[in-house]
Amino acid sequence: MPVEDVAWATTLYRRACAADIGTVLPVWDTPEMA
Repeated sequence: MPVEDVAWATTLYRRACAADIGTVLPVWDTPEMA
């Protein structure tokens, strides 16, 4: 079920943030519509 996928991804994301692992990927320097 998609809801379980989102719940699992949220758990993984929070664990990675707590462990300070991962790479921040910038999508853009400044928003086009700003």
